[in-house]
Amino acid sequence: MAPQEHGGRPFNDRLRILETLGADQRARYFERKTKAGNLVGNAQLSSEAIAGLEGVAPAAASFLIARSIAEPLERAVEPYTAAERALARQAAAYISSRRDQETADDPRCARLLLRLRWAEATGQRLLSRQRGLTPGEPEQVANLLTIVTGINERAGLDQRNSERYLEAVLAWMS
Repeated sequence: MAPQEHGGRPFNDRLRILETLGADQRARYFERKTKAGNLVGNAQLSSEAIAGLEGVAPAAASFLIARSIAEPLERAVEPYTAAERALARQAAAYISSRRDQETADDPRCARLLLRLRWAEATGQRLLSRQRGLTPGEPEQVANLLTIVTGINERAGLDQRNSERYLEAVLAWMS
């Protein structure tokens, strides 16, 4: 197969078609390409898609990267071990280190950050049971309250009940 051909169609034609898509469609394309790369275990395909997504939708790229860092938490049994809590801390630090406004305003990133900080602080999933642990350190409570308050403010009338409840509990604790 010639280097400029892929699957019988000229590769450059595919690139031109991709360039004509709107930003939302390109973001969805790169998100699906990342998912496909992960499903088939092709790290190069996934990283190329993340790089493309970074240029189109930095918040979506940040979300996917942080979620992949924290993926072992999805299969972990509570309470989380120190290593699993460290993964939560690492993924949360990645999202927090992003300086673009799009990532800061993105609800998926904010909710993931909230879940990761909660897992780091308590060793449990956020609101996963009726009587779960709450953070013990005042600075953790303040940090979580800041995150959930931001989520609720950006959601306006579309606030989730669980996040309103969490904001009230954290405000009471602080």
